[in-house]
Amino acid sequence: MRWTTYIMLCVALSAITFVSVMYVPAVANAIETELLSFLSTNAR
Repeated sequence: MRWTTYIMLCVALSAITFVSVMYVPAVANAIETELLSFLSTNAR
């Protein structure tokens, strides 16, 4: 995979994640729960 394709893929995934977090409360809640679980597990 060329680096330009990789960068475009990362930008697209970031944009999709941002839009879903901003406008879909259930997705935002699920991401927040998973992130807090991950951080609390690795904080030891």
